[in-house]
Amino acid sequence: MPLPESYWPKKKLGSLSPTNTVTEYEWYYFSIPRGVSTVALPVGMEEFTPKEIQRVFAPAAEYARTLAKYDVDLIVQSGVPLPCVMGPDFLDELLGRMQEASGIPATANVLSMVAGAKRLGLKNIALANKWTDPMNQNLAKFFAREGITVAGWSTHVLTPKEFEGMGVQQGLDLSYQLGAAALKKFPE
Repeated sequence: MPLPESYWPKKKLGSLSPTNTVTEYEWYYFSIPRGVSTVALPVGMEEFTPKEIQRVFAPAAEYARTLAKYDVDLIVQSGVPLPCVMGPDFLDELLGRMQEASGIPATANVLSMVAGAKRLGLKNIALANKWTDPMNQNLAKFFAREGITVAGWSTHVLTPKEFEGMGVQQGLDLSYQLGAAALKKFPE
C-alpha cells in the first residue's frame, strides 16, 4: 500500500549546517511546521574564526547547487554565530552567491531572529550568548538594520567544541544564568 499523499512534505528547507553534529529530533519537531522537511548539508566548521568561515563557505555556490538537486524551496544558512563573526556584508554576499548559483531564495537564521524581534515590536534588547564582544557587535549591526537597539550583552565565551560537549541541562543552566545577568545589567 503506498504512503498517502498527505504524509509527503509540501515544502523543503535546504539547511547549511555549520558543524557535523546531529540535530536532536525534539528541536526539529517543535521548530519545523508539519508538512515541511529539511535537507541538511553539514559544512564541517571547526572554530569561529574568519579564516575557518571563509574556508567553509568558499564552495557556497556548490552547496546551493547540491541542495537544488533535492528540490528545496528555500536555502537557510543555519547557525547565528557564523554571520556574527563575519558581519552583515559577508552574509549579504554569501546569500546572494547561493541564490545566484541555485535560483532558490536564500536566507539565514540570524535574519529570521531579527525579523522575529521586529515582528514582536521590540525596540531595545539585551543579548545573552556564548560569543565574543566582536561577534556581539556584529549581531548588533543586524538588529540595527531593522531599527532595534542592542543595549548590551552578557556572555560566556565558548568554542563550538566546548558548546557541543555540554549536556542539555548544562546548556539550559548557562542560558538562564546569562539571561538573568543580561536582564540585571540592562533592565531597560
